[in-house]
This record gives sequence, structure tokens and C-alpha cells, in this order.
Amino acid sequence: MAKKSIESLMTAGTRGELLSSWPIVQSARKNDAGIVIGVYAAATLISLVISVFVYSANDALLLDLFMYAAWAGLAYFFIAIGTKLSHNMAVWGIALVGGVLAVIKVIGAIIGAATINTANRILDGTDIDVPGTGTYVFRMFVFAAIAAGCIYAVVKMNRGIQASTRMPRATMQQDERPQ
Repeated sequence: MAKKSIESLMTAGTRGELLSSWPIVQSARKNDAGIVIGVYAAATLISLVISVFVYSANDALLLDLFMYAAWAGLAYFFIAIGTKLSHNMAVWGIALVGGVLAVIKVIGAIIGAATINTANRILDGTDIDVPGTGTYVFRMFVFAAIAAGCIYAVVKMNRGIQASTRMPRATMQQDERPQ
């Protein structure tokens, strides 16, 4: 399979060429609001519930990477649906929110690295382990790369939405178009 740009994937989704054999995608193309909003709400709830139970910094990093991959898959699913709502949800609800959350995690890693000596002094007599500076620096670079990727995806997907709204609907036959 040839490598496709984000804009061409969004155009292919609008034409109904992505995941066309999936029954849920076929159903969502006819009535997208319930499926798109329901899937997005369920994924948000699952992400929030899962992220509450992770306390270790290393485990949290692995969970965050897994959740970003799952959200990227969900964005592809929304692009495959090909409707205006699903494309907007992929851009503004997934890519932009993911970028903002990654920037917040970068800021948290910077604050954590800057205050590690104070945290070690305060928590010295307890059983609470404070991650090392290297952990915070690594998290900062990982989430900076994710934030850059998400912001890049927002720009490219926004261009894809603009391109797909300019193209004629692929579902109308030549004889069905108004004269």
C-alpha cells in the first residue's frame, strides 16, 4: 500500500473508500451523530477511568503512549466515516485535544524536573518514590514530540476538511444532480 497524506486519507474517507466493509462505518455514514458522539464519549470515559489507576511514572508513560495510539486509531475510524461531523471530531476533538494534553504533560515534566530536589527533601521520611531527573527529561522529550505530531496533524487535517468540502459529493450520480 502506498503512503498516503492526511489530506488524501480524508478525501478518501469522504468518498467512502476507507473501511468500507465495516458495518458500523456504513451505518455511521447514513446517520453519524449518534455513533460519532457515542464512541467519542465512551472512549473519553474509558481513558479517564484507566488513567486514574496508574501511579508509577514509568507505567503512566507506557499507558499514555498506548492511549495516544488508541486515540490515533479512533481518529482514523472517524476519518473513514467521512462525514463533516466525524472529520471535525477527528481534528478538534482528538488531534487538538491530544496536542494540548501533550503540551500540559511537557509543562508537568519541566516542573517535575525543576522541583525534584525539593520533592526529595519533603518526601524523605516517607515511602513515596520520586522519579529521577532523567525520567522527567525523557517524558518531556516524548511528549514534546507527540505535541508536535498532534499540532502537525491538526494543520494537515484542517486542510483536508477544506479540500473535502470543495469537492463534489461522490454519492450523487450524474443523472441525480440538479440542473
